[in-house]
Amino acid sequence: MNIKYFGIEAHDSCNFDMSVNFQTAADFIHRALSGGGIVLVHCAVGVSRSATLVLAYLMLRQNLTLVDAICAVKDNRGVIPNRGFLRQLINLDTKLYGHLRNTTYI
Repeated sequence: MNIKYFGIEAHDSCNFDMSVNFQTAADFIHRALSGGGIVLVHCAVGVSRSATLVLAYLMLRQNLTLVDAICAVKDNRGVIPNRGFLRQLINLDTKLYGHLRNTTYI
């Protein structure tokens, strides 16, 4: 079996800076999917840390806004980033798409 593993040690804490992992995780996921691979993104419960990285991937590599990314993911699984992770994703959305729009974040 040709399995490649990319691990990120991350705490599910509002004070943990997950944003430092956004680009490297998005790049890893993108390379795997572009090469015909399958990607499993998981953490202990599977709704905060892993969901945050999947949302960042969708924003960075699939050009989705945060709201669009959340809508796309929540149709298939739970998405409950903690407040700190959500704040970091909002900051990423602002960097990618400019000033905060009149958007209500979930």
